[in-house]
This record gives sequence, C-alpha cells and structure tokens, in this order.
Amino acid sequence: MSSTVDLKTKEEKDAELDKRIEALRKKNEALMKRYQEIEEDKKKAEQEGIAVTTPRKPRPHEPKQEKENFTVTVDLSKTTGTNRI
Repeated sequence: MSSTVDLKTKEEKDAELDKRIEALRKKNEALMKRYQEIEEDKKKAEQEGIAVTTPRKPRPHEPKQEKENFTVTVDLSKTTGTNRI
C-alpha cells in the first residue's frame, strides 16, 4: 500500500514540475520575443537617424560610475513626410 502512495505522490510531483517547467518556458519565450522586438526597434531607429543610446547601467557587483553620459543622434536631413509644429 505504501508503494502505491509513494508512486502517486511521485507522479503528482512530476506533474507539478512539468507545469512549472512549461510556465518557465512560456515566460522565457515571452522575454525572448520582447528582446527581439526591442532590438528591431533599435535597428529601425538607427536606420532612420533617431537613435538614442545610453551606456549600460552597472550591475550591483560592478563599480558604480559617478556620471552617466548619453548620446542623442538626430538626422535632420531626412524628412518623414509629416510636418510638426
């Protein structure tokens, strides 16, 4: 009888782990999709001459920079076809 109970709990544990693994896979897939969208937007902005680039923020274990420098690139020679005031 105890072997039946042990098998059932093992099967339940396996099922729970399978659910957790599937949830992690879905989350990872969503993160990868978002990352790809961001990279595509960056490339598009660079091609259109409206890219804004900032240096990567240091992680907690990296030494902190006192000042952050950033660069804004705007290419005014290209027209988008819309006039803004």
